[in-house]
Amino acid sequence: MAVLTHITFDLDETLFDFRRTLDEALHATSQYLERVGHLRVSPAQLQKTRDALAETPAGRAAKLLELRKWSLAKILRDHPEKQRLVTGAMEVFEATRFGQVYLYPDAQDVLETLARQYRLAAVTNGNTDPETSALSGLFETTVFAEACGFAKPDPRIFGVLMHRLTITDPASVLHVGDALINDVHCGAEAGVATVWLNPNNSPNTTHIAPTYEIRTLRELPQVVQHHASRIVTPSDP
Repeated sequence: MAVLTHITFDLDETLFDFRRTLDEALHATSQYLERVGHLRVSPAQLQKTRDALAETPAGRAAKLLELRKWSLAKILRDHPEKQRLVTGAMEVFEATRFGQVYLYPDAQDVLETLARQYRLAAVTNGNTDPETSALSGLFETTVFAEACGFAKPDPRIFGVLMHRLTITDPASVLHVGDALINDVHCGAEAGVATVWLNPNNSPNTTHIAPTYEIRTLRELPQVVQHHASRIVTPSDP
């Protein structure tokens, strides 16, 4: 009989309202460039430039903040005070981006409840540190793609997690995330059960089948209880 011991979570857009934080950071950066550099660049332009660079081979290999800095340098390439503005804009962006972390409703309560019985961990392609949020101390570890060298949907990122936590049976893990490919498919490839957080009731037009699907995090404790009571290893009758 397998025993559920670990629950792992994606972070951005699963527990944290990343879009809200990013929008605030982009607006603050845009305002800084207009105020100090007398250059009008919309938040949408800032993000579009960054996303275009992210699709290049060099961009795919760059770390997230390096990519952001590179995109600002591209936007400011003809400005006479390019270096000073890039440095100042990055300071503004980072102060806003990492200065306030917005949790989704029920995230803290649900995780605190689950942490009484299970070991919790995070697996993320982003750079939001849960230790700077109200979730500080709840995760046994956080696996950052940038630090470990594997990014979801590469299932080896879960291998890093299992090695770090000395997990020998993937059946003892339940992963929760909002992305069908990066969380559900990736988790399944690693051999773990998955919960798809689908708050907007988006249609699943793929072949990817989550073990469970929920609309809100409030549903998660009941799903965990159900899953823990039913899992068995393939060798069991």
